[in-house]
Amino acid sequence: MDDQYLSLHAITTFSGVLLNRDENNLPKELVYGGVTRTRVSAQSWRRAERMYMRNQANNGKGPLAGHTFGIRTREWAIETADALVELGWPREKANAMARLALEHCNLNFGDPDKDPMKTKVAIFAPADAGSRMATILHSPPVTLDDWFEAETKRLREEAERRAAVQAAKQSRKGKTSEPASTEEQLEVTPIPKKVRDALVAALAPADAIDIALFGRMLAEIAEATDVDGAIQSMHAFTVDAAEVDDDFFTAVDDRKESRRTAFDAIDGWAGDDSGAAMTGYQSLTSGTFYRNAVLDRAQLRRNLIRAGIPSEEVAERAVAAERAYIESFCHSVPNAKKNNTGALGTLPKLVLAVSGSRPVNYASAFEQALVANDQSVSIQAAKRLLRQHEFAAAKLPGISAGRALTYDIDIADEILGKDSTSVVSVESPADLVH
Repeated sequence: MDDQYLSLHAITTFSGVLLNRDENNLPKELVYGGVTRTRVSAQSWRRAERMYMRNQANNGKGPLAGHTFGIRTREWAIETADALVELGWPREKANAMARLALEHCNLNFGDPDKDPMKTKVAIFAPADAGSRMATILHSPPVTLDDWFEAETKRLREEAERRAAVQAAKQSRKGKTSEPASTEEQLEVTPIPKKVRDALVAALAPADAIDIALFGRMLAEIAEATDVDGAIQSMHAFTVDAAEVDDDFFTAVDDRKESRRTAFDAIDGWAGDDSGAAMTGYQSLTSGTFYRNAVLDRAQLRRNLIRAGIPSEEVAERAVAAERAYIESFCHSVPNAKKNNTGALGTLPKLVLAVSGSRPVNYASAFEQALVANDQSVSIQAAKRLLRQHEFAAAKLPGISAGRALTYDIDIADEILGKDSTSVVSVESPADLVH
């Protein structure tokens, strides 16, 4: 494909946000060009894109309205058990059967005493996988009665043994005697192969369009279908130096406030009701970010074919997925601190779309951090991005001139409104598609 890769580039300015935090609850950072920048991880923005597309489709909007999506969760056993309960199973038996069945598909679960119904890792599978697995267990291809009885007995005996060992340890506290040795693991009764194969098939990507776009790995099940994602994403970073403010905040106790009267203000008395009920700090960041993502159109079509989509529908679905992804790239924002920063309403200053036989990433154009002068950093960044693309496209065969979308009046007037720019100015994300 001469236009196999669609490269998307965005310049977006945020003010007073906390889009992505590290383990210390601080904005993520990146040292680049000898300067510390604020960073938003690729996985954070990919989730925002994925959820934006799914929400749009679920609301009957956009190119993917009515299409099937996936869910990434640790709670597939809970989903399956809930569906079994709807089929008339008692809750206790439904929980036991769902966990056992998925465990025998080689999925690893948490502590059987503390977190018995959640897998150790989140699994990305079609949204209806839980109900499909429940249907298989409700009407299995071969009887599961003997297997279920043997396995529940084994688990019960293992739980009793763990409790006995724990009780022995508690009684020996402060003593020097050797701890009691544990017995060997009780023999496991494998789940019938026909049932296991059907359960694994229920977790296959099927027609979940976001799995075809973003890919998934399911290492626990050797025969499960892994999907190489059609989208490559980079970590977004500020083109200027990191600007982080420690915001001191207070919270007033509404009930204490309501007890005050006008006479308190006149007398100047605060009493025990003065002061905030709670105080603290949060770190907010501002800056202009560069972000890049690439859609491999050939890989997307391969993923759809491997998922079993009829050949006559592959092209139509691929085009719909591409259009939906472009819109999500333009409009999605990680939703951390959304209610007290208003970040979700931020629109990109500039989006550049480039098609070609290879992906292009222009992060190196911002190795030298920009500094505001007579022009804002965002205007400088937009100009540099477009100049970098024009320069690179002239030297790279098979790269399109590009199409640009802006929601900023200054960029529209000062850059895209001039005849000197080589890109085609467009009015909507749909127009960015080549």
